[in-house]
Amino acid sequence: MLIRKSCLTEKWCFTANNSIISVTCTPNCSFVAAATVGRCLYLFDSDGKVIWKKSGDELDHEAWSVAIASDASVIAVGTASKNPADGTVYIFNDRGDQIFSKTFNAPIWSLSFSSSGDILVASSWDGCIYKFIRTRKGYVQKATYKSNSKKGLYEITLSRDGSRTFVCAYDDAILELDAHFKLVRSFPSNMGLYNIAISNNSEDIIAGTRDGKVVRIHGEEVTYTKIGDVSRPICGVAIAQRGSAFVCGSFDGKAYLVSKTGRLLAEFETNGEIWSVACSDDIAQFFIASGDHTIRLIDNACNVAAFEEIIVCEEAITNKNNNIVGVIKRLMCLYKEYGLYKYGFNRLAEFQQEHDCPNNFQKPIEELLDSALIANNQNYWAHYQLGVCHQKQKHHDLAIYHFQKASVYPSFTSKALSLCADSFRAKRLPEATSSCYRRAREQQGIGNEAKHILFN
Repeated sequence: MLIRKSCLTEKWCFTANNSIISVTCTPNCSFVAAATVGRCLYLFDSDGKVIWKKSGDELDHEAWSVAIASDASVIAVGTASKNPADGTVYIFNDRGDQIFSKTFNAPIWSLSFSSSGDILVASSWDGCIYKFIRTRKGYVQKATYKSNSKKGLYEITLSRDGSRTFVCAYDDAILELDAHFKLVRSFPSNMGLYNIAISNNSEDIIAGTRDGKVVRIHGEEVTYTKIGDVSRPICGVAIAQRGSAFVCGSFDGKAYLVSKTGRLLAEFETNGEIWSVACSDDIAQFFIASGDHTIRLIDNACNVAAFEEIIVCEEAITNKNNNIVGVIKRLMCLYKEYGLYKYGFNRLAEFQQEHDCPNNFQKPIEELLDSALIANNQNYWAHYQLGVCHQKQKHHDLAIYHFQKASVYPSFTSKALSLCADSFRAKRLPEATSSCYRRAREQQGIGNEAKHILFN
């Protein structure tokens, strides 16, 4: 059976001329467009080959936003200057010919096309939303909506048929406009909203916030989900076609694959702040735009179909008529096949606490952790968790081994050494115990956030 190292693997990486703060793609990632603060616009094919590039005098300011039609027939870029306040919307055809431009006295933060490319909407830092319509002679500005936002509008997204517009008003609300550019709904939020994404039917809406949370709107229900232990802003967001999972990118340099219920499935780390992400409809692939000047295409083994299969199997555990041992065995195969070790461990631990027969889960949990180490012996999280398991069973030699392995990684050093000292003490080895406690205390002097900043 296939045992993956992770469900996420990098397919290709391209280094641009500067930080990439906006990326967008067609529904199956056949084409991707990216914009940089170095006044560049790129159009790539699915293999990462540059089809064309706009740079230098072809754009007037830093490129902050980009949009693409579903057939890649038109690509738009929005530019921005803070001092003096200025910005321009440019539209190019698939050959790279400029077919439209209009300048405004405010930075253009975000753009979004309808699926056909017939409608383009733009948001700006002066609180205005602009709507452009394609005619036989080109694009014309059709409508303007002036919001009451005092801190500007951030990302805007248009439903594929162009009938609904959603936009983030920073520190204010998520706004919804109808086809006539009239305000339909407002979802208040003072959490600092950045980028926004909607599912194809517009039933699921997600937006990133400055405090490491994602706000999700389903119908009239609004929920806030903390993504793992993220404390930096969540800026980039992208959602699957039916809203069953989403990708978000944080200023901590990581992209996170998350289920619609907020469960963390996997993560991928870059060397810079992540400003923007974009995904295919089935989330089998997604792009990461990073402050380290790179755009990356990530293959995701746990696409929508795979994850829905896992959900069905997990639900079978709660059915008392099922053979629990057989269900767990099938579930283990899926976790290994899709490389979901951390997610699988957390889910099995939850089931163990809730189930009438918790002993049925202990051996599979340890087996899953062993598989994680077979796939990647440098998986320090798996070493740490195996150490915890062995320590609870008083297998202190094995616990010490895994805690020492885990302590190599900065995020685990302090807590792994502290638990390692406990096992040394249980074995009555005072010098080793004292040494581990001392090293653990030394690592507590600087917080994880400070370590990450220093590391970057």
